[in-house]
Amino acid sequence: MQKLNLWKLFVIAVIALTTLDFTAFAQQQTGQPQASQPQAGQSQTGQTGSLLRDRKTLTLELAKKMLEAAEAKARENGWKLNIAIVDDGGNLLAFHRMDGAFLGSIQIAMGKAHTAVAFQRETKAFQEIAQPGGRAYGIQNIPGIVILEGGLPIKLGEEVIGACGASGARGDQDAEACRAALDVFAKEVSK
Repeated sequence: MQKLNLWKLFVIAVIALTTLDFTAFAQQQTGQPQASQPQAGQSQTGQTGSLLRDRKTLTLELAKKMLEAAEAKARENGWKLNIAIVDDGGNLLAFHRMDGAFLGSIQIAMGKAHTAVAFQRETKAFQEIAQPGGRAYGIQNIPGIVILEGGLPIKLGEEVIGACGASGARGDQDAEACRAALDVFAKEVSK
């Protein structure tokens, strides 16, 4: 008797699943919308735009142009730099290590870029306030944070969409190379 009840339950489950699949197939064939979850950008009531925001992101193509400009500035001045471009999450998008650049500066360049995007300001801003007694003292002990000059945020209007970090020369020279990259960014987005 118990085997018969299990068999009936199995048959009912198969019929139910087949009916659901057929209903979905029929709706797809006739173009009728299925009852489903809201589409991306829609709330439960079907309104769009209130729960998600549009954002601009750096492309690899633009990041490469920016790196080329920073590298040209460094070559012009005889600096051997590591140069990093990161996206708005601080993730590496593009990187150049010039011939002869310090190996130790690879992580520093990436750290400067990450710090600039994470705090939405130039890394130079931390040099004084991160000293003993300063209001940000200790920030330099957080993994991935580099408080040396040479990290600049990339802004589109007031929104930070990435950053450039350079290392291998003096801090002000690293920053100058990144400014050359930001000049290319400004020129490209104004086209």
